[in-house]
Amino acid sequence: MGALIDLHRYPRTSRPYAMAWRWLMDDAEDWPLAFRPACTTLDLDPAAVRERVCAALVVGAPWLSTLTTRGHVYRGRSALSVA
Repeated sequence: MGALIDLHRYPRTSRPYAMAWRWLMDDAEDWPLAFRPACTTLDLDPAAVRERVCAALVVGAPWLSTLTTRGHVYRGRSALSVA
């Protein structure tokens, strides 16, 4: 969730944005908090999560700042909720 907030909050040229983007797009599985292992642990489809985040960033979705922790993108189906 922190990476999503950084992608929404910081300009694209900033270091926090670049770090969050790199984490989101990285396919490394060599540490437990990397994007893919985190998705596996939470039973999320990494491709679906990336697709939803990218779509929200492209349109500049103002609801990004209102995301609640109950929203999930499960493998095979998505159900992202907003407050």
